[in-house]
Amino acid sequence: MDAQQKVFTKPAPVKILEKTKETARITTIKFSLHGISPVPGQFFMVWVPGIDEIPMSVSSIDNTSGIYEISIAAIGDATKALCGKQPGELIGIRGPFGNGFKLDTPEKKICFIGGGVGMACLKPAIDVLVKSRKDMIVVNAARTENELLYHTRFKKDLVISKTYFISTDDGSCGEKCFGHELLLKLIETSKLKIEKIYTCGPELMMKQVFLACKKFKINIEASLERMMRCGNGLCGLCAVDPTGLLVCKDGPIFTLDRLDKLNEFGNYTRDFSGKKLPFKK
Repeated sequence: MDAQQKVFTKPAPVKILEKTKETARITTIKFSLHGISPVPGQFFMVWVPGIDEIPMSVSSIDNTSGIYEISIAAIGDATKALCGKQPGELIGIRGPFGNGFKLDTPEKKICFIGGGVGMACLKPAIDVLVKSRKDMIVVNAARTENELLYHTRFKKDLVISKTYFISTDDGSCGEKCFGHELLLKLIETSKLKIEKIYTCGPELMMKQVFLACKKFKINIEASLERMMRCGNGLCGLCAVDPTGLLVCKDGPIFTLDRLDKLNEFGNYTRDFSGKKLPFKK
């Protein structure tokens, strides 16, 4: 059994190398794990000893050195416990799981739009394309300036008003609007014709981004989030209506054609019992 298969069957213990406080709610953890080769868009199942195992997007990838990062929003018991971990402590990693973003595509004019901690999923793809794409823009959306993930890094690596655009619900930074509203403004007024969009964030935001892509005939890849236990298609907890596609295996990245067939998308999710939970609008 090779290293990749071992990581699939049980969590590989890894030591936290570094911990960075990104925002009041979001913490980034760095660790080393050899024998795997995740791609942007994939996720790990992260075991928090004594608490739970949860899916987390890979937020930084260095397959050469085997150094990876995950960025966690402290929301539930497991994420709060994970954010409370210190360098030197152990966590467990399984994966990587799911498909990834298709970055080697013919489209040249690219847009990334992330909301809140959803930007963590997009960051590895941005890291790849920022080196090779001239016509690329990033839309970073959050409730307030203090919750803009990677804001300082993007201000350094991108050019505000040309390649980096910000929206906040309260207007504390950038445009006072939702992320999808800023995207529509850019599509309708910008001289930069967007050919493809990558998105991750609140599903209601992504649904509006999807509808804009349908209207303006723009390709899209969206990262969906659902409850899951196994990460590799066994438990069926992350199946989406009406296709039965599994977010952990057939996703988490879905294209426009597939999103268009999911009547669950943007309308409801499910809890661990399978009960439908409508999104709050």
